Amino acid sequence: MNPPRWESLNEYERGLLLKALLENKLGSANTRLHVLLVLLTGRSLESISNTLVVHNRSQLPKTFTDPERIYLIRGDQAWASAVPEPPERRKLEAEWAPHMEVSENKFIAPIPDAYWQILGSRVESATKRVRKKSGILFAKNLSTESVAEELSIEIKKLNKLTGARITLKRIQTCVFEGLIHQTSDTVDASLVTGRKLPTGQSANLYYHTRAVEILAADYVDVVNAWLVNLGLSSQSMAPTNLDFGLPRVGSPFCVRLEVMRDVVSRLRVQIAEYRKTAYSRASIRKFHNLFTAYAILQVMWSTGFRAVRDPIAYPYEFNERRGFVIITDKVDDNLGHSRLVYLPELVVDQLRRYEAHRQHINLRLNEIGVEASAETFFVFLDAKFQPELATPKRLADEIQWTFPWPLNVNRHTLRGFLRDQGVPGYLVDVFMGHWGVGTEPLAKYSSLDLFDMKSWIVPATAALLDALGFGVEAGLDA
Repeated sequence: MNPPRWESLNEYERGLLLKALLENKLGSANTRLHVLLVLLTGRSLESISNTLVVHNRSQLPKTFTDPERIYLIRGDQAWASAVPEPPERRKLEAEWAPHMEVSENKFIAPIPDAYWQILGSRVESATKRVRKKSGILFAKNLSTESVAEELSIEIKKLNKLTGARITLKRIQTCVFEGLIHQTSDTVDASLVTGRKLPTGQSANLYYHTRAVEILAADYVDVVNAWLVNLGLSSQSMAPTNLDFGLPRVGSPFCVRLEVMRDVVSRLRVQIAEYRKTAYSRASIRKFHNLFTAYAILQVMWSTGFRAVRDPIAYPYEFNERRGFVIITDKVDDNLGHSRLVYLPELVVDQLRRYEAHRQHINLRLNEIGVEASAETFFVFLDAKFQPELATPKRLADEIQWTFPWPLNVNRHTLRGFLRDQGVPGYLVDVFMGHWGVGTEPLAKYSSLDLFDMKSWIVPATAALLDALGFGVEAGLDA
C-alpha cells in the first residue's frame, strides 16, 4: 500500500537528498545545482536548465509570460518566476482597472542561507558575465539529457545504499506538497510552483488573488522546515526580506475594498431617500427594487453566489433559525451543485427584514388589485407591478449607476479575502462551490465538519461585510 504522500519525498528521503547535496555527493556540480533548484522551485529539469541570473530586481523583465522560466536574483538572494494563469480569463476593461486591486503575474521568494551557500558562488560568477539584463546560469553546451543521465545514476546509487525510493518526479513535487500541508490550498501551491491544476480545479485559479509576501512567507516556512528537521538551521535563520514591493498576484478582478465601500454607501443613501418618499405607486416600486438589489448584494458578498438567476430560489432554502442558506448556482454531472452556506447575523437579519417587507408589499398590491404571486424569495417589480425574476441582467440594470463592473467580482474578491483571513484553502473551496466528482463536501462519505466550517467562514464574511459598510436596512413595513 502506498503512503499517503507517495507523489512526494517523505521526511527521511528528503533528508537523505539534502545531506547528499550539502556534502557534494550527488554527482557533478551542475547536476547538484539542477537537483537543488528542482527541489526549491518545483520546476522540471528542462526548465531549470534554462535558468537565468540577474544582478537585481530592476533587471527582471517587466512582463513575465512563462511560469516554467525562473530567474535567480543575486542582490536579493531570491528566485523569481511568472505565476500560472487560468486557461481563459475575461479581459479587464480600461475603465474598470482603477477600481481593482493592482495585480501582476510575478512571484519572488527569498532563498534561505543554507541553500544559497550551494548556489551563491555559481550565481556570483554567472552574473559577472552578464552583459545585458540577464545571463545564463548553465553553459549552453550543457545538455539536459546528460544531466538527467548522471542524476539517474546517482539516485539509483543513493536508493540502493539507503533503501529509499527517490525519483526526480518526487523531488519536483516536494514544494507543492509542502505548501498544501502548510496552507491547505492547492491554488497557493500552484502560484508558487507553477504547477498546472487539473481541469476541475482551474476555476480556483481563475478567482484567486494573493499577496506575494504571504506566498513567500509560506514558501520560506516550508523550505526552511526541511533544514530544521535536519538540525541544519533554525526558524530564525530564514530571510527576513519578504516584501519585494510587488502587488498581489492572480485575478485582476478583485475590487478594492474602499471602492466597494463607497458603492454600498451610495446604495444605502439612495434607499434612505426612496424610503422618505415611498407614498406613490412609482416611488414604492423604486424603493422595493433598490431594496431588493441591496439584499441580493448582501447575499452575493457573504456566500460567493455566482451571478445567475435567483440567489435564493425558494423561501424554504433560507433557514433563519439555524442561520444558513442553500446556494444552487451551478449544474454538475449529477444535475446539481448545491451547497450549504452559513450566514453572518447581519445577513440573517437583513433577509428577515426583506421577508417582512415582501409580505407588506403583497398586501399593498392586493389592495390595488395586483396579484403578486412570485414563488421565489427575491422579486423585482416591473412598471405594471408584475413580478420580475431576479436575473443577473435585472440586478445589473438596477445598480449600474453605482456598480458598473461584472457582478461576479464578488467571487474574485471573496476567495483572496477569505484566505487573507486565515480560512483554510479546502474550506474556501467548499464555500466557493469548487469541487469535482467524488469530492462533494456533503456526499455520503464526506468528513466535512459543518460546525468547523461555520466557525471559520462566518467571522471572515462578517469582517468583509463590515469592511464594506453593509448594514441592515428596513423595508416599508417598519
